[in-house]
Amino acid sequence: PPMLELVIDDDLDSPPTCPVCHGIFVRCSLRMSGGEAACKYCGAKFNPTLAGGSSNPPAGLSVSDRGADWSIDISTRSPRAAIVCVASGAGVLGFLADADHAWSLFSSHLGNAIVIGAFGVAAAVALFVAAAYWHWGRNGISVSGPHGTVFRGIGRFGKRQAFFLPGINGVRLTKSLQEEENQVIQHVIRLEGVDSYMDFGADLTEGQRIYIALFLLQRIAAWSAINA
Repeated sequence: PPMLELVIDDDLDSPPTCPVCHGIFVRCSLRMSGGEAACKYCGAKFNPTLAGGSSNPPAGLSVSDRGADWSIDISTRSPRAAIVCVASGAGVLGFLADADHAWSLFSSHLGNAIVIGAFGVAAAVALFVAAAYWHWGRNGISVSGPHGTVFRGIGRFGKRQAFFLPGINGVRLTKSLQEEENQVIQHVIRLEGVDSYMDFGADLTEGQRIYIALFLLQRIAAWSAINA
């Protein structure tokens, strides 16, 4: 089977480093050997979570570790982003509420006015939902045995993606082009299998993505060693 590895395929401001020789892992792979990561510079073996510079989770991230069952909870709280979304949504509604101004613009095109009004209301609602996400939203990863789930949403409502630990042979820090979102480039964590992959974590900070990628690498390696 393919060797388990972390592939760093992104431009990171603070890339992982070897805790022994302090070699910097830039756009390269960190391979696992016997349940431990192997430094390509000095050959030292170590727990991959130590390559993040600190054994403690970064700000906004908490880990609940119960052995085979574990979870990571990440808060997406960003007051600044929430305020921007609320202000933008209120601005859209304010424009639509100005009936005299709207009529002067669209009085000769009633159909266009209705369409624009509908799009304006939809845009305002989307902005308020985004504000709620940036205030109360969260990302989470939970694993029970070999089965894992990635969650993104508010409370219990959101998007869930399932993955299977034995089916993962690589973790990648990379960029993803979201064509459905006007080709926006996002920085993500990618779980790679033989014939498939799954991206997540676009809302996370660089430090959170690195910690989660290294943590997943260690847990996948541990699972493989136990069930070899």
